[in-house]
Amino acid sequence: FAQYDYTGMNIKELDAGSFRFSHLTGGLRLNLSATTHALRPFAELGYTYRTGQVNEVINGSRYDDIIFKGGAFHLGGGLNYFVSLPVALTLNGSLQVGSKSAVSVTGISSGEKADIGTFRISAGVIFFLSEF
Repeated sequence: FAQYDYTGMNIKELDAGSFRFSHLTGGLRLNLSATTHALRPFAELGYTYRTGQVNEVINGSRYDDIIFKGGAFHLGGGLNYFVSLPVALTLNGSLQVGSKSAVSVTGISSGEKADIGTFRISAGVIFFLSEF
C-alpha cells in the first residue's frame, strides 16, 4: 500500500504562525478476511517519511521557523467495508515510532534530533481501480 497524509493549521494563539505535517507511507497490507465478506479487517507494516514545519515560533526575542524531517517504522490496522465491489468505506489507525528526526531552525541545521511519535486515525472511501 501507499498513502500520503497532510495536516495544516494556523495556530497564532499558541505562539506560532502555522503548523504543517506530512506523512508519506509505503508498506505491506495483510487482509485478514476472505474476499467473500463485505467487512474485511487488515493489518499494515511499513515505513513512513515525515516532514513537519512550524513557522514563526517565538524563540527568545525573535521568531524562527522550525523544520523536522525523518523516517519511522509504521504499524497499523483497520476495517474496510465493501458497499459494492469497487467501493469500500475504510477506518484506519496507525502508529509511527522508532526514530529521531533531524531539526533545522530558520534553515540552519541545529544538530539536534527530535523524538517524534505519531498516532493517526483516518476514515474515508476507497475506489479499487482494478475492478472498474
